[in-house]
Formats: sequence, C-alpha cells, structure tokens
Amino acid sequence: MNLLYAIKQALEQTNHDELLRTMGYRNLKTGQKTLLKFLDTNSIYLWLKNGNYDMKYNSEEFLQHLLEALDLTSEWDDELRRYKRRLDAIRTMRNRPYIFIDTHFKRANQPIFSLAFMEGRRNIGIDKELLVFKSESEILEIIGSIVKNHYISSNGKLPLWGKIFTYIYHNTDGKKFIFNPDGTLSLNQDEISESRAELRIGNQIIVGII
Repeated sequence: MNLLYAIKQALEQTNHDELLRTMGYRNLKTGQKTLLKFLDTNSIYLWLKNGNYDMKYNSEEFLQHLLEALDLTSEWDDELRRYKRRLDAIRTMRNRPYIFIDTHFKRANQPIFSLAFMEGRRNIGIDKELLVFKSESEILEIIGSIVKNHYISSNGKLPLWGKIFTYIYHNTDGKKFIFNPDGTLSLNQDEISESRAELRIGNQIIVGII
C-alpha cells in the first residue's frame, strides 16, 4: 500500500463536506473541486510536482491539511520525504537541459519564416526527471543513448536543415558536451556555433523558440 491508496481508502469512509470544513474550507465548492483534482492524480509525486492552487492552498499545503484531517500524517513521513527530496533536487537544476543538433547549415535562399518555423526540429528537450540523482557519467550515458536513437530514427538528416554531423548537449549546470551521431563523446569539444532562426514582433519571439 502507498500513500495515495491509503488516502483514497480513508476518503471512502469519510463525509467529504465535513472533511473539507475540518481542512478550513469555507467555500465547499472550491474544496470539492480541488479534492476531485487530487483524486484524479496518478501519484502523490505528480500532485506535488504539477502543482495546484485554489486561492486557499497550494498542492503541498492541501496534501498536508488532508493528511492531518484524515489522521495520516506520521505514518507516511518517509514516502513524503522521498518525493520532496526529488522535487527539491529538480528545482535546484539551474538550466533546462537540451540537445542542439548541428547540421553545418548555411542559409542560401530559404525563407526566414520557414527556417524559424522549423527551428524546433534542431533541438531535443530533455526531461529533468531523467537526470535527477545521476552522476555526470550516468547522464552522459543517457544522452548518448538518446543521440544514437535519434540519429537512427531520423536517418541522419533533418528536414530543411540537412545532414546531421554532431549533437551538442547542454547540461543543467551549464556545461556543454559534443556527441558523435553514434552516441559517443566527440574527441573534439571545441565551440560550435548554434545560431538560431527567429521571427520577432518588437521584442517578442513569435517562432524559433527552443
């Protein structure tokens, strides 16, 4: 049994309106709506990660008050600590990790709108969940596998941009690593230009965002 299952079991034997009053909700409709959202979640971790704010409690505050009202606070402390530790680790990752795909592209007569619209094809977003609590060597192994699979699935080419030469991984700590298409680290880690195609109206980027 995990915490979410224990909560759902306890809720089956509880009058929800009385519970919400105990939790401090004067507006029961607000509390009912949040409780339904909570019951729809797949895990406590996702509830905390995705966040919710109903003008009274955020997701963590709601969970804490719910546990207190159900008298389930101390029994599940270890599980909650694990979730919070993981979330804290993800929140401390300073930068968003991603991979830039280098094709040595040089613009000829391609319309800038087409280039800007296709800019996202040159980037692979990396979920921080894949990297949390991993060492640098473990992270590079994960990235190498992503690179290799991408190169194979794309047949070594990007629409409009052309043949793929290397992949540049940007880590959460700001470091950059250049990978060969086979997923191995390149012996040449010299700086590679990552010029971007963008369309703007004033100071706002319309297309071309990573």
